Amino acid sequence: MKSWKSCLATWGVVSLTAASLALSACAPIARKLDNPLDGAAVELQVDQPLEVRLSSNATTGGWVDESVAPTSVKVIDHASEVSGGQGSKSFSFLAVKPGSDQLRFVYRDGAQANAVSDMITVNVSVR
Repeated sequence: MKSWKSCLATWGVVSLTAASLALSACAPIARKLDNPLDGAAVELQVDQPLEVRLSSNATTGGWVDESVAPTSVKVIDHASEVSGGQGSKSFSFLAVKPGSDQLRFVYRDGAQANAVSDMITVNVSVR
């Protein structure tokens, strides 16, 4: 027969495990936008990640984040994936406080550093 201490220890572990699962279930799911249209809108919760992935061609240029000091989201990472000349650039953000921001991405021509051949804005609202 188990002592009351061992039963309490077992139930304590079970309770902590259940609490951990319940909390992880409440974590906001990451929002992903693949090649969004210019002017796309996304609504996020505080602490919710956002990934914007844009197709690119490494031989002709690439996407650059030119957002002007967003306050409701913070930049987490910018990563490129290239296979041959074709690839994509991912921009990762985290919603940090309620508010609205406009993220701005421009496609810079590889031959002319300042030439912009495309621009996409994403309107972000954090609640």
